[in-house]
Amino acid sequence: MVVATTHAWPSLQACLEILLPQCKAHGVELLIADSTGEGLPDPLPQEFCKIRHIVVPGASVFELRARATEEASGEIIAWTEEHCRPAPDRCAKICEAHARTPEACIVGGAVMNGSREEFTDWASFLCTFGPFLPPFKNPPKKRAPAVANLSIKRRAIPAGPIRAGFIEVICQARLLAAGRVRFEEDIQVTHVQSFGWGGTFAAHFHNGRSTTGLLADTICGWRRIRQMLICLVMPAEVMRTSVTPLFHKSRIPWRRHLPLMFALAVAFSAGELVGLAVKGAGRSPHLLE
Repeated sequence: MVVATTHAWPSLQACLEILLPQCKAHGVELLIADSTGEGLPDPLPQEFCKIRHIVVPGASVFELRARATEEASGEIIAWTEEHCRPAPDRCAKICEAHARTPEACIVGGAVMNGSREEFTDWASFLCTFGPFLPPFKNPPKKRAPAVANLSIKRRAIPAGPIRAGFIEVICQARLLAAGRVRFEEDIQVTHVQSFGWGGTFAAHFHNGRSTTGLLADTICGWRRIRQMLICLVMPAEVMRTSVTPLFHKSRIPWRRHLPLMFALAVAFSAGELVGLAVKGAGRSPHLLE
């Protein structure tokens, strides 16, 4: 189990209080990748002693996840985020899902919204996690699983150093296209994150720029130009893949958030366009959590 943190303790406390008991109960290795060196308490409580604490000073969440995934010893590697609250049975459900679907290289789970106070909270959540809200009447086919709730088999990861962003962007896209991704709505986490108006738009822009910018040097010539042109129509595609799964979820207040969702989709697409245009992510990966 891999969790990346870019904040000092106790930012990670609520997540660890849920993860630690189930990791111990099922013999799951827990790796905390930390950019501050202060992600865990000092002195370290006895119950934290078996946590593998990997410190990479100043690293982005993409770099932290890559480093911890390299060092993980398990055949199945699960990710979540420090601001998420995993279900108490998440570890067990992940193991069951991979055993039940040995052909699947990645198993994605459901994500619930744990931030609802600000008007921007629902729009931001739905724009990113709309397809992953249970129930899964039709599992997502055009969206890769959310980093907040995915697990991947070791055999699906190429040997050697893992480049920041590789699993999130290239590896997931390849496996999704090959039909090697499965979704299980019983594997659940609650996403708790709220930035307000300015912070929400900035987060979607930086997420977009990181998505293309981290790997822009692998996209050359006409392929980069083609991808930049796709960015111009991407807001419509983001909306389609976010909203279509919501049609049968009557309890979710998605209709009144459509204008703001579209604006956030534009911000994300603008970030992708910039990442391609300047062939780099700049500081964007370090501005994400």
